[in-house]
Amino acid sequence: MHHNRGLPAGLRQPPFVLLCVSILLGALAPNMFLVVPPYLRNLGLDEARIGSMAGAFSLASMLCLSPWARAVERFGGRGPMAVGMLFCATGSLAFEWSKSLAELLLARAVQGVGWSAVLVCYSFIATDLMPAERMAQALGVSGAFPLIAMALGPAIGELIAAHSSFQWLFRVAALVAVLGAGLALRLPRGSRLHRSQESSGFRAWRPGIRRVLSAMFLVVTGFGATVAFLADHAALRGIRSVSPFFTAYVVATVIARATCGSLSDRVGRHPVLVPSLAGQAAALVGLAFLSRGWQLWATGLLFGFTHGLYYPALIVSIVERGPSELRARAVASGYFAFALGMSMSSLGNGVIARHMGYRAAFLLVAILVLISSAMIAAEWRGQRDGIKEAGSA
Repeated sequence: MHHNRGLPAGLRQPPFVLLCVSILLGALAPNMFLVVPPYLRNLGLDEARIGSMAGAFSLASMLCLSPWARAVERFGGRGPMAVGMLFCATGSLAFEWSKSLAELLLARAVQGVGWSAVLVCYSFIATDLMPAERMAQALGVSGAFPLIAMALGPAIGELIAAHSSFQWLFRVAALVAVLGAGLALRLPRGSRLHRSQESSGFRAWRPGIRRVLSAMFLVVTGFGATVAFLADHAALRGIRSVSPFFTAYVVATVIARATCGSLSDRVGRHPVLVPSLAGQAAALVGLAFLSRGWQLWATGLLFGFTHGLYYPALIVSIVERGPSELRARAVASGYFAFALGMSMSSLGNGVIARHMGYRAAFLLVAILVLISSAMIAAEWRGQRDGIKEAGSA
């Protein structure tokens, strides 16, 4: 039908546009810090200590997902989102005054605390602004803006550091986050979810939630291995730059979310998840056998397009399977599964790569992603068989 084509009116209304701009600003601040390793090295930090910066950010983000979800349930999304962006601003400014490793780790962790609020709150607000039949599209479109920030943040950071100083990079990142907080406060007040029974929690959810969370964990092992090891994997094969892969990934993901964001809303979650997860596994197999630079473009496009399809569909599947009064925690649980998969993949596949090589590591995560597709396919088949049995009864 015609009204399913393009962006529906709700996605073009000022509240949703304001949300997307706020997300972009809030995501730019932490992504600008991806270019600070040279600054840290000048302070005397070695590779291990520089790497601990990313660990502090990720750990703080994971630990704070649930508390932010509880805050959203009580106060709605816009206030916690603004506070989270102020955390990002504070952590950014703190870098200018931090000299010891402990101070730098604390500053990056404060950014991680703020970033986890942005993740939970923007997803909650996006689903709150749109009706249930448009949730996947709302999450797909709004979720494209952190990816855009991932592409723009390092470029902006490099530009500021090259033409001014890292101190100005810290200040600009803080200012950007403050602007994002100001816009967040102009969003509609939205829902506040009061539970009738405090004891009702994840234990009360239908068993199907575990299947989708497991699928999220498994597919993210492939994403984690790609982020952590692709550069070194390519270098060992004589490919100097992996930027073509990440450029193709961001472009394809944004296109998938903009053009096919409503697909799972219209045809169902399973018909989108099963082939897109299988496509993600195929992209990882391609990376395992990487030998030429042009393959980075091809695998990046496939990796990005399938990621753009499966990710919002998985998040919405998690939200749909939980009680409505725990929607914020459902979102947080999805992001927790994502972060846990990223962390476990970096650690486990690093050990595998050391003993068996990167090809084995990428093939292993491809198998895990294929298992996630099989899990969703089995559930889909069970539902269809149940419908047939009910129809023949």
